Amino acid sequence: MNTKEVTFFALGTVNKIKVYYHKEEEEMVSDTLDLIVERIQNISHACNYYDEHSEVGLINSFAGEKKDRVSNDTLRIIQKGKDYSIKTNGLFDITTGVLTKLWDVNHNDGKLPSLFKIHQAKKLVNAQDISIEGHSVFLKRKGQMIDLGSIAKGYCADLTKEILLSEGITEAFINYGGTVITIGQKRRIGIQDPFQKQGMIMGSIEAQNQAVVTSGDYEHYIMKGKKVLKIGIVITIITVIVLIIVILRLLHVNSEKNEESIVINGAADYDRSILENINIEFDGLTDEIKS
Repeated sequence: MNTKEVTFFALGTVNKIKVYYHKEEEEMVSDTLDLIVERIQNISHACNYYDEHSEVGLINSFAGEKKDRVSNDTLRIIQKGKDYSIKTNGLFDITTGVLTKLWDVNHNDGKLPSLFKIHQAKKLVNAQDISIEGHSVFLKRKGQMIDLGSIAKGYCADLTKEILLSEGITEAFINYGGTVITIGQKRRIGIQDPFQKQGMIMGSIEAQNQAVVTSGDYEHYIMKGKKVLKIGIVITIITVIVLIIVILRLLHVNSEKNEESIVINGAADYDRSILENINIEFDGLTDEIKS
């Protein structure tokens, strides 16, 4: 089979799609990849929390004042995000934008926000304050902010898979900044070692027609004598395993939500069925996790 790979920047990261196809499908594959790249970049722009002129930026600017009309994809992401936020009782919440602003590791010079500011910001976090009417979205209280950074990439990975399958593509590999989806044959995916430099692999996992998602303490943290993580938990040997373990689901958006809520709940409080029958290989030693 022939292969075609595209690499593009969107969603704040480098994204890659690799497709395996027969020669007679070459034009269709090229057109499909062009369509996907354009759509993902449009979603990236619309959902950009840091751009006050994006669709999400305008929703945040108009919070407590008026609603704003959004595109189909943005609407779907916000609706899914709101649903997940409610189902997890706020453990996962897309209205944490005000906290994102406080903990902005890219622009705060490594300074930790005060406990008072954190406490005040948390009062504005409540996904049930998102009002959706048709294609319009409204935040009920001034100062509230939506941040789709925890779900937009997963949505886009799912969308990419959906488009590829709809065009009859049966072999592909999607990697959106470490969010991986496999289509077709079984593939072995490397897992970043959180204690080593980028690119150092601690183990691998087999995946077939599934999503592989990891979270680790090697990104988005502030150093204050010790690592303070973006999700605000204390790392222990037990929770590190959960933190770097992968969550496999046929739909990645679901796995991304589960991943966040598992980490926040901690190692002792999660749905073990999520990890059922996952084959993981660490340094040549294979283990199988079962519920």
